[in-house]
Amino acid sequence: MAGNQAGVSTEFLKPIALAAAVVLGILAMRAQAAMDAHRMAVEHEVKATFVVNFARYVDWAPGTPQADPRNPVCIGVLGKGPFKRAMEAAAQGVRVRGRPIVVEHFGAAGRATGCNVVFVSDSEAHRAGEIVPSLNRTGVLTVSDSAAIARQGAIITLANEDDRVRFSVNLAEARRGGLTIGSQLLRLALRVEGKP
Repeated sequence: MAGNQAGVSTEFLKPIALAAAVVLGILAMRAQAAMDAHRMAVEHEVKATFVVNFARYVDWAPGTPQADPRNPVCIGVLGKGPFKRAMEAAAQGVRVRGRPIVVEHFGAAGRATGCNVVFVSDSEAHRAGEIVPSLNRTGVLTVSDSAAIARQGAIITLANEDDRVRFSVNLAEARRGGLTIGSQLLRLALRVEGKP
């Protein structure tokens, strides 16, 4: 019987080594999954903070509910996804031009038409062709982080570039909804489409 100096068979050690490798592999995958989940949570928090701050740099058409200083600033989240919780945290205690912010979650676009800002989740990409133009026409600042929704006319599109959250602005769609995007926000944009 071949063995090492301690008298333990190498055949006996092989299954233990294999089991240890499997356990270490599982632990590594769980650690990676936890890191990915944390990274996504942080990304959602950063994007929610962007969305809340966009409201500071937009003027809504006079006479609309969105422009009425007696109304709170409504930020809606349309569709499925984790953004409502992140949006609520980002809006906590924030005021826009003296107005408090309320965060609402909507399953249908028609209910979101009175909001100032609506984040359209990627879960709505299949309906974006009807949702986004409809919201834009009612003076809602539409925001998304989906390229498919951006192609349907989202006014602001968030994107990750070089490990940073950046955004693009579609001025033609903003004008169509009677929105004026402040020059300070436009200067920070990665891209501005539809410049006059």
